[in-house]
Amino acid sequence: MITVTITRFGGVAGIPRTWLLELEPDEWDALSARGGDRPDARGRDRFVYRISAEEQVFEIPESRWDDSCRSLLAKAEPVRPQRASATKQAGPTEEPEPNRRDGSAEGSGFPA
Repeated sequence: MITVTITRFGGVAGIPRTWLLELEPDEWDALSARGGDRPDARGRDRFVYRISAEEQVFEIPESRWDDSCRSLLAKAEPVRPQRASATKQAGPTEEPEPNRRDGSAEGSGFPA
């Protein structure tokens, strides 16, 4: 089995999504045969799929992403993006701004 990483990027939002997939060598050969040197440039907001496995990386543009590719992706496991840690240290706290015109922090902020 060959572990394959598929990353889709592009589109209007430009948010990448990644999947992992285990393929048989013949499935990998069929998929890698679809890759090209450069994706076609038709349409700015099109998706491009970057496929990588065993030190080989290629891209398949959305225009060449057919039903056989879609069926492989349907079997793949999505990789969840990692979130920032909730235990991240907070930065230094700032002093509250004075609420009086004379610069003091006491009172309502209105002149006496």
